[in-house]
Amino acid sequence: VDPAHIAQAKAWLASHQQNDGCITSVGKLFHNGMKGGVGNQVSLTAYITAALLELDGNTTDPMVEKSLVCLKAAVSDKLDSTYTTALMSYTFALAQNQDMRAKLITHLDKIADTSGGNRHWERAEASAWKTDSLEVEMTSYVLLALLSGPSMPGFGLDYSTAIVRWLAQQQNPYGGFASTQDTVVALQALAKYGAATFSPEGASTVSVSSAGGLNMEFTVNQNNRLLYQEEQLKEVPGDYNIKTQGKSCVFVQVRLQSLCQMFYYLFFQLIQKETKTYSLAIEEVVPVRNLKPAVVKVYDYYQTSDEAVSEYSSPCVESKYKTFL
Repeated sequence: VDPAHIAQAKAWLASHQQNDGCITSVGKLFHNGMKGGVGNQVSLTAYITAALLELDGNTTDPMVEKSLVCLKAAVSDKLDSTYTTALMSYTFALAQNQDMRAKLITHLDKIADTSGGNRHWERAEASAWKTDSLEVEMTSYVLLALLSGPSMPGFGLDYSTAIVRWLAQQQNPYGGFASTQDTVVALQALAKYGAATFSPEGASTVSVSSAGGLNMEFTVNQNNRLLYQEEQLKEVPGDYNIKTQGKSCVFVQVRLQSLCQMFYYLFFQLIQKETKTYSLAIEEVVPVRNLKPAVVKVYDYYQTSDEAVSEYSSPCVESKYKTFL
């Protein structure tokens, strides 16, 4: 990236910094996590400050110093937004302010969900049956905060490992998470954890077996530790046993795919509080009897768990095959 472009972007951001150090939002804010809690400006300021510190780590930069004043004032108030608290914990870790980092992480520890031996942070509005983008993102920020500074008593790698276990369970079969943004932050946090736990030695063998006679082995060593390995399980449904031997860290995931109908995606920007009608023409190439109702779903692109679902049936199909019902 041309350094001149970075300087121009930084100058533009600085032009929107207020006297209290907070950076005001300009235009339409799409990220839902920055809409609530202690306010748009605090979340946005923490996000921008973290980006500036990731850029060069200069904590004496005048813009960074003013931004940290804004964030310190926010911490002195009631910490209502878990997302903002998690984001600020990472920002203060980058700023090497260990007191503020410790204060925020200690607060987050008290409200963490530790069910199942894992550790993550919940959002009250999150869906109970699918991965929540903001939960993945703010949990990743806590992991980044833990790994971006000196180890804190009671918050060592064992503590971080419980977070990594939860994050790994949210990852989809294609390597991503719920949305683009949470995937970027989660992969950054997991990469930092991988660096913190890296060892130049060690190897493991993962064995998969079944009552039907299946036996397969995966070997993970220093030569192929970054190689993705995959095999097809032919007995579905079936009971499988997974056994690991050795001394290294491995990640095992089972993916189940099923045939489904074709999906059509329509993207809308800045939907206002008014009724709009859209028509989509679909040609039936192969006639099918007894068609079931189709599903239409509307969801937020950046926060996919914010959704509404309904069913519809084509009146043409119903009349065409009514003699067979």
